Amino acid sequence: GINAEYGTLPREMGIEKYLEATVFCLSAPPLSPISSSFSPTLSQESSILCGSSVHLLEAEYERREKYRFVTPEGRTINVVDYAPLVFEQLQNLAQISRSTLGNSWKESLKRTTGKESSGKSGSLFFISCDNRFMLKTISKSEKNSLLSFLKDYHTHLASQPNSFLMRIVGLYKYKGAISNQAFVIFSNIFYNCLPLHEKFDLKGSTKQRVAKEGSDILLDLDFHRSLYMGEQKGKIMEQISLDVDLLAKHELMDYSLLVGIHSKKVAREKQMKDHSSHSHISEDLSTSNLMEKNRRKGSDSSLREKDKPKEGKHRRKSSSSHISSPSLFRLK
Repeated sequence: GINAEYGTLPREMGIEKYLEATVFCLSAPPLSPISSSFSPTLSQESSILCGSSVHLLEAEYERREKYRFVTPEGRTINVVDYAPLVFEQLQNLAQISRSTLGNSWKESLKRTTGKESSGKSGSLFFISCDNRFMLKTISKSEKNSLLSFLKDYHTHLASQPNSFLMRIVGLYKYKGAISNQAFVIFSNIFYNCLPLHEKFDLKGSTKQRVAKEGSDILLDLDFHRSLYMGEQKGKIMEQISLDVDLLAKHELMDYSLLVGIHSKKVAREKQMKDHSSHSHISEDLSTSNLMEKNRRKGSDSSLREKDKPKEGKHRRKSSSSHISSPSLFRLK
């Protein structure tokens, strides 16, 4: 779960360099497997994924690709791409193409827009401009923990397509002149879904689990409701149990369940309000158009009167009275 207050941070925090590193890595030529000449059988040395034509050797999980890029401004960027083919398959499992991922960050970098934030741990977060992906800086210990967890995580997502675990699609390290910084890219689970009226980050704890006033994400002690899961409850609980077993196997405890709630009642009320507002606007436009139409009609009539031969004052007064009649502006 992501527990961060989103807002604009000063640009000197340097999130752009991580975006640049990501874009450059994703624009690099595709890599080939370390070895493709082996029998595709299940063994300790290989991992065969459902629906995948690429069979990974154990060495792929240890693979590191080092890149050096020079920006148009002449700056040098050094970056390490961890287990690139593993994360490429994780992208495929999440139905995310390499080009989609690269273009999303490229557009974010070009616009220098998105949502930056800092979490309680001091990590930086950045949401892409299309709201589809997130970038988070992580510590060295978190990076090592992810790498030791990677093979089981990879295998789990291949066999459990309905897993509730977040989809991590890239792990990188930016190598600066003074220090290095690792960061991960993962997909936003709330991308392209129904409008959400409430979001909860649930840990199953009561210690410091009240959200700050104005926070977009609520916590455990803010959760005063029941969730109806219907016929899917058994499958949902079974999947959560399988996911938690994997985390427990690797002694991972600092996780939470991110819940988004779409309220049909709130959505209907908003729809009715928007419809009412649109009706008022349409009525105002109709009135304005009708008044303009009759003003022009009046002008045309006046011009026609000037062209006609004069037949007495009574005729002209009658015409003038007809033009200014209030009945012309009455709406049905």
